[in-house]
Amino acid sequence: MQQPTLTSYLYPTQGYHPTSTTRVQIPPHLIESLNSCTTHLLYTLPPLLFVDKYELTNYQNSYTFHHWGTSNLELPVFAVDQVDSLLLLNVKNECDVECEVKVPLHLRYGDPLVKSENRPAQQEAKLDWPTGFFACPPSVDIPVSSTQPLLPDEVLSLLTTNMTQGLKMIPIVPTAVNNNESAQIVRVPVGDSAHIALVEFGTVTTIFLLFGYLIYVSQRTVMRLRTRERQKEE
Repeated sequence: MQQPTLTSYLYPTQGYHPTSTTRVQIPPHLIESLNSCTTHLLYTLPPLLFVDKYELTNYQNSYTFHHWGTSNLELPVFAVDQVDSLLLLNVKNECDVECEVKVPLHLRYGDPLVKSENRPAQQEAKLDWPTGFFACPPSVDIPVSSTQPLLPDEVLSLLTTNMTQGLKMIPIVPTAVNNNESAQIVRVPVGDSAHIALVEFGTVTTIFLLFGYLIYVSQRTVMRLRTRERQKEE
């Protein structure tokens, strides 16, 4: 029996600003039955990855969203809670046989590492494909052969708000051949820990030089103003 399916990929897999693209395909014979359902994608983001909630508002014609977890855009990865964050999309585009959803992602600055010939100074994170499902009223009669998605409590609580008659989940089955294909690794360059002492010395030296320059400029300004005052008095 044909079921709704999804595939997902991340591009680029190197750098700080990848985009997740997910394609949802629906068998034609199920489209009419799913008209009363909402389409959802749930992303689980490791601490190294985050979304800019203000940026996502630019995609309001494609989806609305709810986010749980750390949303600070500036903190490096070692300064945030080491727990996953959640992003739930309510896809607005009607998936008439197929639809595509893009989510811009960002990576935090990572921990400095010791660079070697066999290991470049990079940090990596594993991003699983999103969990896709349709949230339907219980009256929707669609047989499913796979188990319903296991959703976190906060997601279930949101979906069941104002639902007095219950909720039926229709899973969107990932089409990866194996588990390794249903996740991707993204890598970002990080600082070489062997350079930390040099960077700290350079930073301190620069601050003192700038401070000295400010004192010099201030003294020159005071002397110039005093000279003008004397000239006016004469």
